Order: sequence, then C-alpha cells, then structure tokens
Amino acid sequence: MRELMKKVKYIIYRYLTNTDFFNINKPRGTEERGGGQRYVDFNTTKIPVEIWDEFFENISGLTREEAANGPRWVFPIFSMGVNEPHDQSLEIFQRRSATVCIAAQNLSSRNSNRVLAWHPNNGFPYPGDPRDRHQLPDGLAIYLVRTYDGEIWAGWLVGDSGNGISYRSATTQSSINSVFGTNHSPGDAAFLSFPDGQLMIDTAAPQTPFILMEGVSVTPEQLKESRARYKPSRRSPRASTTRRKPRTEDELIGSLFDDDIANERQTTREQRVVTRTVRKRNQKAVKALKELYNHECQASGTAFVFKKKDGVNYTEAHHLIPLGLGGADDPRNIVVVSALIHRMLHYAEVPEIDLSKAVTDASGWTHLDVTINSDTYTIKWHPEHAKRVLETKG
Repeated sequence: MRELMKKVKYIIYRYLTNTDFFNINKPRGTEERGGGQRYVDFNTTKIPVEIWDEFFENISGLTREEAANGPRWVFPIFSMGVNEPHDQSLEIFQRRSATVCIAAQNLSSRNSNRVLAWHPNNGFPYPGDPRDRHQLPDGLAIYLVRTYDGEIWAGWLVGDSGNGISYRSATTQSSINSVFGTNHSPGDAAFLSFPDGQLMIDTAAPQTPFILMEGVSVTPEQLKESRARYKPSRRSPRASTTRRKPRTEDELIGSLFDDDIANERQTTREQRVVTRTVRKRNQKAVKALKELYNHECQASGTAFVFKKKDGVNYTEAHHLIPLGLGGADDPRNIVVVSALIHRMLHYAEVPEIDLSKAVTDASGWTHLDVTINSDTYTIKWHPEHAKRVLETKG
C-alpha cells in the first residue's frame, strides 16, 4: 500500500485562465478547423527550463529527451485524492522558447491524457457550458508536487476571489499563504522549494493537503530564496487611494466611438491639423480599449503580460492593417495585445488576418483564430468593439 504522507521538496503551480479552462474542456467541433490549444502552458519567464530540469531530477521512472524545441519529460504521475489504483504517465515538453506545456489535457481529444486529479470524475471543476469561453471558477489553480522520495503528485485548488487554498492548520496557512494563496490573478505561476521535513502533503486529502510540521514556520524570505517566481505588486497606499474611479463599459464604448474620425483628403495645412488631432484621439482610444479589455491581451489573456510598477498589466496597441499600408488610425483597426504578441505579429510568420472568418458567439463576443509561427491564437473582441471592427469585413 502506498504511503499517504509525503515530504514536499518542490511545488510548481499555475492559476488557470479562461482560455486554459475552455481549451481543456471544449467538446470536439466547438471551433472551426479544430483550432485552439489542448494543453496547459507555463511561461518560461516565470518558470525557466532549468527549473523544470531541477524539478524532475532523479524522479523514479523519468525519461528525458531533447526534442525540436527543447527538452521533453515523460514520467509517472500520481493524483491527490484518487483512491483507486492507477498507472498514468504524463508528458511535459518545451513547446517553444516562451512556453513549457502539459500535453494532451483536452477531455474530448483522441489522445486525451487528462491527469486524474484534474478530471471532473474526481471532483475537478467542469464548466456548465463547455462551449462558453468564460466559465472559469474564481481562483482555480493546478499544481505539481515533487516529493523527497522522487514522486510527482498532481492536485488542484480553488478559492473565493482567487485567494483560497485549504490548510490543515492556521499555522500552515499563515506561513505559506502569502505566496501560494493570495493576490493571485489568472496566469500566475511559480516554483517553490522546501527543506527536507518542513512541509508535508496528505495525498488522500486533496482539499486540505498541506501540513506544516510542528514547531516549524516558513517566512516570506525563505520562500523568496526558494526561487519563487511570483511577487505580489508593491503598490503604495497613496497610489491605491488616488486611483481614478474605473469607467463603466458604456462610458468606455462612448469614449471610443462617439466621434469617429473622417478620412477625407485635406490640404497641406489641414493635414497637419488632422494629424495632431488623430494622435490625440488615438491616445484616448487606446487608453479606453485597454480599460475595456481589463488590460489583458485580446489574443492571449494574461499569459504574456507583466505588471507595471503601479500594478496594472502592460499592454500595447496593434494596428491590424499597418498605417503605412493605409490602415485606419482608429479603434476599428486596433487590438490590445501583450508586448510579446505585438512583436510576433510584426516579425513572426503570420498569414493574412481575414476578418471575414471571424465568428460571433451567443454572448456577442467575436473570435478569430490567427496563426503565428504555426501556433494558433484566438483574438477576441468585446461585442461593442466588434460591431465597429466587423464593418471592415470583406
């Protein structure tokens, strides 16, 4: 019989995004051409490949090989709270320079290999409507635990407003909740390391798995030394009290489209005036668009964004049709993207973006699959933004 109590050496975790949750649960045929990923990505800026190698070092039954884009690890995976005997292997590989992925997690794909701990049959959350892209429970995260006896265990957690994980004792919670369980946003991920005997998991109790040994405490400084990749924002109290009240969606839509700019040919003097006006108007539009999309990338959510010093995600504006090729300098031709996606759209291999192929779902949101270096991303438009964008279809 397998020992239930395990000593924790490392933890890797990721808070899922709406895109993650949709892609691992969507039924076959949900998207035209079967687009969209079927795995869970970890950004290598948060958890580098070297850390993954350290995580897997000396794991029993591990196979490691060099594939086209980097290492591939295949290993036995054990699932928290799954009592029946199971023999499951998991594949994790570097999909490209920016990401390491857990493969084959979509439930309906032919080669599905959903980790048993993350399967709905074993209590993992499942969307009420798996065809809806906005079904993510607040604070849903998956994690992998590397034990001191050379095993990998999978588990998950979910909590109110993204802040929750259950601990066996208040001491455990106060010791490590500051890094593992608070202030997290979808897409956050980290690697944690623990001295031998400091933290235990009860593999039979997935909702109260962590047990800090008697008389032991874990300080935030120790967790920083463990190469934790997540750092809560350090926004000053003054900044938080003086921040402008967020505008409503109606206010944002109004500021975007209440005075669209005409593109008539002007005299030389008039062109100079219009140029200044467009630049001022464009700054206003970009600011409103970023607020409308909650400072997330329309193509990748929070996967590739980072927080600025003020705690707000950094995003950029991309013109679907470049200005130099006659593209309009107004919201109909602008999408909000991360800096990485922006550079990729300019410099990677990107086929023509055909707005005529955009699809609008029942909630009014519009989706368009685009290919960047053979990988599929989905640009998403707010219903009111989409109305203007799709005026350019065809």
